[in-house]
Amino acid sequence: IKQGAQSGAFWYIYLGHLRVEQEAGPRGVVINFLKDRDYIGERGILENRARTASVSAVDDSQLIRISDGTF
Repeated sequence: IKQGAQSGAFWYIYLGHLRVEQEAGPRGVVINFLKDRDYIGERGILENRARTASVSAVDDSQLIRISDGTF
């Protein structure tokens, strides 16, 4: 998930660990770490706006995607 991209989905973290970063000049700044049972993407869907941060997996992870039409 890249900062600035259109939202389109809510993600539930079933298993794993994710890193949340925001762009700050040439490098990203880590602002949070997420784990099992956390979620991301709700603001983008509810407010119809672009992603406010980039998210990447720290280890093998399983996520459940719920599209904006279903949400």
